[in-house]
Amino acid sequence: MYYQFVKTTLQPLAIIEKLIENAYHWLCLQRRHHPPNADIWLLRFNWQQIKASLLQQLRTGNCVFSPVKRIYKRDGHIIHLWCSQDALALRVIATLLHDELTLSTTCTHVKGHGGLKDCVVNVQQKLSQHQYVCKTGVKQFYQSIDHTILLNQMYAQINNKHLRRYLYRRYLY
Repeated sequence: MYYQFVKTTLQPLAIIEKLIENAYHWLCLQRRHHPPNADIWLLRFNWQQIKASLLQQLRTGNCVFSPVKRIYKRDGHIIHLWCSQDALALRVIATLLHDELTLSTTCTHVKGHGGLKDCVVNVQQKLSQHQYVCKTGVKQFYQSIDHTILLNQMYAQINNKHLRRYLYRRYLY
Protein backbone atom coordinates (compact mmCIF):
# COMPACT_ATOMS: atom_id res chain seq x y z
CA MET A 1 0.00 0.00 0.00
CA TYR A 2 1.31 3.46 -0.80
CA TYR A 3 0.42 6.76 0.81
CA GLN A 4 -0.49 9.76 -1.25
CA PHE A 5 0.82 13.01 0.18
CA VAL A 6 -1.50 15.95 -0.37
CA LYS A 7 0.21 19.22 -1.24
CA THR A 8 -0.59 21.84 1.38
CA THR A 9 0.85 25.17 2.37
CA LEU A 10 3.40 25.22 5.14
CA GLN A 11 2.40 26.37 8.59
CA PRO A 12 3.19 30.08 8.84
CA LEU A 13 6.63 30.58 10.32
CA ALA A 14 5.28 32.68 13.19
CA ILE A 15 2.93 29.87 14.27
CA ILE A 16 5.70 27.27 14.30
CA GLU A 17 8.00 29.65 16.20
CA LYS A 18 5.31 30.27 18.81
CA LEU A 19 4.65 26.53 19.16
CA ILE A 20 8.39 25.88 19.62
CA GLU A 21 8.62 28.58 22.29
CA ASN A 22 5.56 27.19 24.12
CA ALA A 23 6.98 23.66 23.91
CA TYR A 24 10.36 24.91 25.16
CA HIS A 25 8.83 26.56 28.23
CA TRP A 26 6.73 23.45 28.90
CA LEU A 27 9.80 21.19 28.62
CA CYS A 28 11.91 23.41 30.90
CA LEU A 29 9.17 23.26 33.50
CA GLN A 30 8.76 19.47 33.15
CA ARG A 31 12.50 18.78 33.47
CA ARG A 32 13.51 21.46 35.97
CA HIS A 33 14.46 18.82 38.58
CA HIS A 34 16.49 16.61 36.24
CA PRO A 35 20.08 15.89 37.28
CA PRO A 36 22.98 18.15 36.23
CA ASN A 37 24.11 15.77 33.47
CA ALA A 38 20.66 15.57 31.83
CA ASP A 39 20.45 16.81 28.24
CA ILE A 40 17.87 19.48 29.12
CA TRP A 41 20.66 21.70 30.45
CA LEU A 42 22.63 21.43 27.20
CA LEU A 43 19.47 22.25 25.26
CA ARG A 44 18.86 25.31 27.43
CA PHE A 45 22.49 26.48 27.15
CA ASN A 46 22.48 26.18 23.34
CA TRP A 47 18.80 27.07 22.86
CA GLN A 48 19.20 29.76 20.18
CA GLN A 49 21.25 27.50 17.86
CA ILE A 50 19.08 24.45 18.52
CA LYS A 51 15.90 26.48 18.04
CA ALA A 52 16.99 27.65 14.57
CA SER A 53 17.90 24.10 13.53
CA LEU A 54 14.71 22.62 14.96
CA LEU A 55 12.59 25.29 13.30
CA GLN A 56 14.12 24.37 9.94
CA GLN A 57 13.59 20.65 10.56
CA LEU A 58 9.95 21.17 11.55
CA ARG A 59 9.28 23.44 8.57
CA THR A 60 10.72 20.92 6.11
CA GLY A 61 9.45 17.79 7.86
CA ASN A 62 12.93 16.34 8.26
CA CYS A 63 13.14 15.65 12.00
CA VAL A 64 14.94 12.44 12.86
CA PHE A 65 14.26 11.11 16.34
CA SER A 66 16.69 9.35 18.64
CA PRO A 67 15.73 6.10 20.34
CA VAL A 68 13.83 6.47 23.60
CA LYS A 69 16.04 6.07 26.68
CA ARG A 70 15.12 3.50 29.30
CA ILE A 71 16.05 4.79 32.75
CA TYR A 72 16.08 2.51 35.79
CA LYS A 73 15.31 4.31 39.03
CA ARG A 74 16.59 3.21 42.43
CA ASP A 75 13.09 2.20 43.54
CA GLY A 76 12.85 -0.28 40.65
CA HIS A 77 10.62 1.81 38.39
CA ILE A 78 11.52 2.11 34.73
CA ILE A 79 11.02 5.40 32.90
CA HIS A 80 11.03 5.77 29.13
CA LEU A 81 12.30 9.23 28.23
CA TRP A 82 12.74 11.02 24.92
CA CYS A 83 15.83 13.20 24.65
CA SER A 84 14.94 16.85 25.27
CA GLN A 85 15.09 17.98 21.65
CA ASP A 86 12.89 15.08 20.53
CA ALA A 87 10.41 15.74 23.35
CA LEU A 88 10.22 19.36 22.23
CA ALA A 89 9.64 18.44 18.58
CA LEU A 90 7.03 15.84 19.56
CA ARG A 91 5.21 18.43 21.67
CA VAL A 92 4.99 20.75 18.64
CA ILE A 93 3.81 17.88 16.42
CA ALA A 94 1.22 16.81 19.01
CA THR A 95 -0.12 20.38 19.14
CA LEU A 96 -0.38 20.51 15.36
CA LEU A 97 -2.08 17.10 15.30
CA HIS A 98 -4.57 18.17 17.94
CA ASP A 99 -5.61 21.03 15.67
CA GLU A 100 -5.97 18.71 12.64
CA LEU A 101 -7.79 15.73 14.14
CA THR A 102 -11.48 15.59 14.92
CA LEU A 103 -11.73 14.03 18.38
CA SER A 104 -14.88 12.60 19.86
CA THR A 105 -16.20 14.38 22.94
CA THR A 106 -16.44 10.95 24.57
CA CYS A 107 -12.63 10.79 24.69
CA THR A 108 -12.54 12.04 28.27
CA HIS A 109 -8.75 11.77 28.51
CA VAL A 110 -8.45 14.76 26.13
CA LYS A 111 -8.16 18.16 27.81
CA GLY A 112 -11.51 19.93 27.86
CA HIS A 113 -13.54 16.71 27.50
CA GLY A 114 -14.39 16.27 31.18
CA GLY A 115 -11.67 13.98 32.44
CA LEU A 116 -12.11 11.24 35.00
CA LYS A 117 -14.72 13.15 37.00
CA ASP A 118 -17.01 13.52 33.98
CA CYS A 119 -16.50 9.85 33.12
CA VAL A 120 -17.52 8.74 36.64
CA VAL A 121 -20.59 11.01 36.61
CA ASN A 122 -21.58 9.58 33.22
CA VAL A 123 -21.29 6.00 34.51
CA GLN A 124 -23.27 6.84 37.66
CA GLN A 125 -26.08 8.31 35.56
CA LYS A 126 -26.33 5.11 33.52
CA LEU A 127 -26.07 2.62 36.40
CA SER A 128 -29.84 2.37 36.78
CA GLN A 129 -30.16 1.29 33.13
CA HIS A 130 -27.62 -1.56 33.35
CA GLN A 131 -26.95 -4.49 35.63
CA TYR A 132 -23.15 -4.52 35.28
CA VAL A 133 -20.27 -2.13 34.71
CA CYS A 134 -17.04 -3.37 33.16
CA LYS A 135 -13.83 -1.35 33.26
CA THR A 136 -11.16 -2.81 31.02
CA GLY A 137 -7.51 -2.24 30.37
CA VAL A 138 -5.97 -4.10 27.47
CA LYS A 139 -2.33 -4.92 28.06
CA GLN A 140 -0.15 -3.93 25.11
CA PHE A 141 -3.19 -2.64 23.20
CA TYR A 142 -1.11 -0.23 21.13
CA GLN A 143 1.06 -3.03 19.75
CA SER A 144 -2.03 -4.90 18.57
CA ILE A 145 -3.30 -2.00 16.42
CA ASP A 146 -2.86 -2.38 12.66
CA HIS A 147 -0.81 0.77 12.02
CA THR A 148 -1.59 0.83 8.30
CA ILE A 149 -5.32 1.11 9.05
CA LEU A 150 -4.67 3.70 11.78
CA LEU A 151 -2.46 5.75 9.46
CA ASN A 152 -5.08 5.71 6.70
CA GLN A 153 -7.77 6.84 9.14
CA MET A 154 -5.55 9.69 10.34
CA TYR A 155 -4.63 10.68 6.78
CA ALA A 156 -8.32 11.18 6.04
CA GLN A 157 -8.26 14.10 8.49
CA ILE A 158 -4.72 15.47 8.13
CA ASN A 159 -3.95 17.85 5.28
CA ASN A 160 -0.53 18.98 6.50
CA LYS A 161 2.06 17.10 4.41
CA HIS A 162 4.77 17.44 7.06
CA LEU A 163 2.61 15.86 9.74
CA ARG A 164 1.85 13.05 7.31
CA ARG A 165 5.57 12.54 6.71
CA TYR A 166 6.27 12.33 10.45
CA LEU A 167 3.48 9.83 10.94
CA TYR A 168 4.57 7.77 7.96
CA ARG A 169 8.16 7.58 9.23
CA ARG A 170 7.11 6.94 12.81
CA TYR A 171 4.64 4.15 12.17
CA LEU A 172 6.11 2.34 9.21
CA TYR A 173 9.85 2.53 9.92
